[in-house]
Amino acid sequence: MKIFLDDRREPPAGWFKATHPNEVILHVLQGEAAVIDLAYHLGNDMKYTGLTALKWLQNEIVEGRIPIRVPEIRIHTDDPVAKEIMEGVRSRIYKWIGRSVVE
Repeated sequence: MKIFLDDRREPPAGWFKATHPNEVILHVLQGEAAVIDLAYHLGNDMKYTGLTALKWLQNEIVEGRIPIRVPEIRIHTDDPVAKEIMEGVRSRIYKWIGRSVVE
C-alpha cells in the first residue's frame, strides 16, 4: 500500500490518502505500508505533523520494537526547513536499516 499523508493535496492515482500521522502509523504497524509520502503541515494543529510519523518510526527502530519491514519514505512538504529536518530523520532511519535514499 502507498500512503500519502496530506491534509490539502490529493494523492496520486493508486495511493491511499491519510490526513493524520496515526493513520500512517497504523498501516505501518499492520505491515501494509510499502511507501509513505509525507507532508509536514497538517492543518492548523502543529502538535501532529508528518514529522510525528517519522519520529515514531525512528523511535520504534532504535528501540527494536518494529519487527516488520520499514516502508520507503518520501517527503513532499513545501516547507524548506521542515523538509531538511524530515530528510535528516529519514537518512538516520535508512542508515540504521541499511537502505540508501533514492528519490
